[in-house]
Amino acid sequence: MISGLISAEECAGCRQCCKFAYTDLMLTPLITPELAEEIRRRLPEQRFISREGTFLLRLEPEADDPGTYYCTLLDRKRGCIMGSRKPFECAIWPFAVTEKEGELAIALSPECPIAAKKPEAQIKRTAEQIADRAFEEAKKYPELIKPCPPGAKVIVEEHAES
Repeated sequence: MISGLISAEECAGCRQCCKFAYTDLMLTPLITPELAEEIRRRLPEQRFISREGTFLLRLEPEADDPGTYYCTLLDRKRGCIMGSRKPFECAIWPFAVTEKEGELAIALSPECPIAAKKPEAQIKRTAEQIADRAFEEAKKYPELIKPCPPGAKVIVEEHAES
């Protein structure tokens, strides 16, 4: 959740980004080796799926809805247990690093009902503020670069910032 675009209260009332369908499990946030160690200290029972030097959280289906998976880092009353140390993709949500015509770009997810109601100028300003760091992280961990989801709007392109 990006502060300045979405308030903590707005985020707490939604949590759409912490929920995954079975078909989306490979789109769960990338976990770096350093973050995996920190998660293991907080949640010793957490299991991971290894991906070329990085990890994905192994999620279990909801008992009452087998097709739904909630992030194991989510405390449903207080939010993400990782606080400011949450996975990078979660920290920049509702934005995602994607590619447009071979260049890195920041796209706004159509899945965030709160961001969709924000003024376009505020969305653009926020995307510009995170762009350099997001592009740097994506170059360090190319797995962060996700396909541009249908309906996503590209807000910032890397070559435009150079």
